[in-house]
Amino acid sequence: MNKDEYLELIEEKLSTFSEAPIELSYQLYKIIEDAPKDIQTDIFAHVCKLFGTMETDKSGINNDKYFFVDDEDELKKSYGDLIDELLFTVLKKAIKAGYDENQFYLEVWTDIVCNSSFKTEKEKVFAMYYIIIDKKIPYFKIKAGLTLDDKVFKKLIMENFEVVQKIVFILYNEFEQKTQRASNLLDVILEQESYELQVILLSVLLDIIKHDKEELSKDIT
Repeated sequence: MNKDEYLELIEEKLSTFSEAPIELSYQLYKIIEDAPKDIQTDIFAHVCKLFGTMETDKSGINNDKYFFVDDEDELKKSYGDLIDELLFTVLKKAIKAGYDENQFYLEVWTDIVCNSSFKTEKEKVFAMYYIIIDKKIPYFKIKAGLTLDDKVFKKLIMENFEVVQKIVFILYNEFEQKTQRASNLLDVILEQESYELQVILLSVLLDIIKHDKEELSKDIT
């Protein structure tokens, strides 16, 4: 099989699976493992980009279950934090160094999924599964982003505090449509002449949203 045929096989599995996602991950892992080494990274990248995005008709039938009911929970307890830490490290390095997609997926596949910390096939499958369901996947090449000294950040906030208040006012008021709130927020940010101030206002907005989500999570739990 050539690379295109492997990619088509991945898409076929994703569009027909009827099992639990972790069980599907085992089938995808076996496809990657069986492929020639020089195209494994490309196939893994294809999985990362498509997993969870395709509708399935559930026509695929797999009677040979690989994972038992409690396996996922046990593997998460044993390896979840380690996988998160490894992925965080690779992502941080990739963004700072400006990795392209191929560099990133190669490093994730070789340094995490094939990491010696995961000794059994089931552990390696779980490592891949835990990566491809992470919200930070798929990967995109982006800039390192604007950095500002804390003093400069606070100074600009204080000098433009009324604008910050306006953002808070818009965020917490009710509108008939989401686009009304979004367009008002966007207008406030874009009408600022300084790019640095635009970035600061957006960061304030993101902090408020993140804080509200954390508080909601605490209330639920």
